[in-house]
Amino acid sequence: MFESILVVFVVTIFIVIGIVIYASLQGNSSQRDAITELRASRVQHSALTMPEFTCEACGGSLRDNCFDTAKLDAFISLPSATKDKYYSYFGKSKLAVEQKYPQEMRWNLYDKSGEGRIRAYMPILLCNATQNTYNFGVLIIDVSPQ
Repeated sequence: MFESILVVFVVTIFIVIGIVIYASLQGNSSQRDAITELRASRVQHSALTMPEFTCEACGGSLRDNCFDTAKLDAFISLPSATKDKYYSYFGKSKLAVEQKYPQEMRWNLYDKSGEGRIRAYMPILLCNATQNTYNFGVLIIDVSPQ
């Protein structure tokens, strides 16, 4: 009788220890994910407000969430040493712009990402100054935990 009570007690102790360890590990990973999501928001804001990307050519005025395709073409042709200067803005992340309509195009702007990324999407306008048109695109940001 005493042995079976002792076995139940020991098994209960092991279950409680397992639950405590699992809860502490889950708390750390959710905190790390929240920090990475905040970093993704900061990178997104930096990209949307940088004069290197924003459009002024179509219509002569600034628009929110608008990228100039000529500036994107110029930015991707920069040498990687010049792009390293943007680490303070983007950190360990990857930025890409995809044009979805009227034709599919992609600009890979910055890539210093590592493993375990959180991805964020932002719909944007793409200004084509040569044709004086706006196209639909998506800003894709992958942020790695640091």
